[in-house]
Amino acid sequence: MHAAEWLMLAQTIVLFLTGLVVIWYAWETHQLRKTSSRQAELMQQQLASMQESLRLDIQEQLRKTRPFFRWRGGRGSLTLWEREFQNEGGPISRLSIHTPAPIRARIVPTDLLQTNQMGTVTFESADGNRLSDPFVFEIHYRTQLDEDQRKEFRVENGTPREIEEA
Repeated sequence: MHAAEWLMLAQTIVLFLTGLVVIWYAWETHQLRKTSSRQAELMQQQLASMQESLRLDIQEQLRKTRPFFRWRGGRGSLTLWEREFQNEGGPISRLSIHTPAPIRARIVPTDLLQTNQMGTVTFESADGNRLSDPFVFEIHYRTQLDEDQRKEFRVENGTPREIEEA
């Protein structure tokens, strides 16, 4: 064999080995891409799971900051109606009461109502006539998260019931 033939053979071997290295590199790159794709999918699933968990935690925290009014006993006459309630939800502040009816409405306390604390609402006829039945009223308040909220109630036959928002 001449030197030119040896060089041609060496060149062929080097070219063949280079081809093998390129094929191996392409296969490794493909495997890395598949693994990376699977990892990205898993991370997306984890992110979605974490977002759902966070959403549920936020809902739970919001629920804990909102009041739940449990109506208790009271007294009443034709022109005056008073009812006690207990806040079985989160503490609230800045309480106020509003009604479109021709009634003087009052709520106690107005500054702060803690969890399980009792309060009183009083309605008195503004014109000395009999209180209308039914009538609606709203209790406005601020939650611990500094959200100004309200709950609407309908009094029928002397019993207040919350009007659920749609």
